[in-house]
Amino acid sequence: MKQTKKGFTLVELLVVIAILAILATVSVVGYTTFIEKANRSVDEQAVAQINTALMAANIPEGSITNIAQVQALLDECNLEIEDYKPLSKEKFFFYDSSLNRVIYTDNNYNVLYPQELADDINKESWFSLSGSIFEATLSSDWVNESADSNHVIVTVGSAEQLFAISNNIKKYSGKTIEINITTDLNMMGAALSFSSTNADVITLKSTKTGGVPAVISNIAITEAAIEDSKENASNWPRDYGGGLFYEVGAGDIITIENITISNAQIGGYMGNVGAFVGRVTTGGKLTLTNCRVENSIIIGQKKVGALIGFAQFASSPSPVIAVSGCSVDNVTVQTYEGEAGTVMGAIQATTTACETMGFNSVTVTNSKVVYIGTSKITLAEAAQLGYNYEGAEFYGLQDNGTEYRPFASDAKYLIIKVEQKFVK
Repeated sequence: MKQTKKGFTLVELLVVIAILAILATVSVVGYTTFIEKANRSVDEQAVAQINTALMAANIPEGSITNIAQVQALLDECNLEIEDYKPLSKEKFFFYDSSLNRVIYTDNNYNVLYPQELADDINKESWFSLSGSIFEATLSSDWVNESADSNHVIVTVGSAEQLFAISNNIKKYSGKTIEINITTDLNMMGAALSFSSTNADVITLKSTKTGGVPAVISNIAITEAAIEDSKENASNWPRDYGGGLFYEVGAGDIITIENITISNAQIGGYMGNVGAFVGRVTTGGKLTLTNCRVENSIIIGQKKVGALIGFAQFASSPSPVIAVSGCSVDNVTVQTYEGEAGTVMGAIQATTTACETMGFNSVTVTNSKVVYIGTSKITLAEAAQLGYNYEGAEFYGLQDNGTEYRPFASDAKYLIIKVEQKFVK
């Protein structure tokens, strides 16, 4: 008698698939948990290492008051700030200036390590080492679009909200955006910078009671923060320049009213750097009214200014710049190669084009331009010093100003990236 082979029933197959799915889920969850625990362990070890160095430094209480001093302190301890970024997601390293210690927190700023410092922290004295803070979720509670979706009104009441809207401004490209700041904001070392994508109309202003300026303090737009943001977000175009607004480009209309930037560190080895705007280019329109920069360091390769880095009037239509009632106090503008000023760093324009600029009632007190040192040497001098012209810190230059990036052999001069030194 012939026997027939019996196969699996549909129910049996479904049971097997379900079991395999459960096993796979358990494996993935277990693996993910293991990785998270390992990352957290590495993060905690990094904090312990930094704090050991800080304790040895014996810093007087209250001597660290801005992010530039934090970076200078870490440099003295032979710690590269760009090497210390949390591996775990939604975690942060903050330097607490009141304790002279680095702490490790979650995205609600609860202290994870060292636990013994949890009761002694003061968030007002925190500075982020990575240039990031918690990013608030965009919601209709504070971001409102008009019925026709052409107008967006943003009401900002926290540093986390301002950081979120700056990182997501491209979502509203082409719309008229009004950002109202209702209170003073401590950015805690965040790399706060708005990008524009041409033809943007953005107004940033204080709506505090009585017309009082809103103070945005402790912004840190550094090379390390920019590189970190470029690695983690495709919408970061600030690879050459820095400011609250990286650029006011063709078709952009940017208005900033009643805003004070305080205790900021903005820039690095880059051109086009200003506290409010890195550069204004052909066809852009910028209005600064009753704005102020104070107790800050603005640093750049060239085209560096306390308010605006660079205005370029290369062709028609000329950019329009209107600055009135603004002030600069206790600001150091640092430059490697010149083209720097305590109001604007540089202008490329004809006499006619300059007529589209207006600076009224702008005051500068207790501020200065510091030249870090020339970095331009002849190729013969470079050969004597043993430079091989390789690496991002070198580029060539001709007499007519033509730049070679990367270095080309027919250049006449070699430009060397000078070691960055911050004024303490």
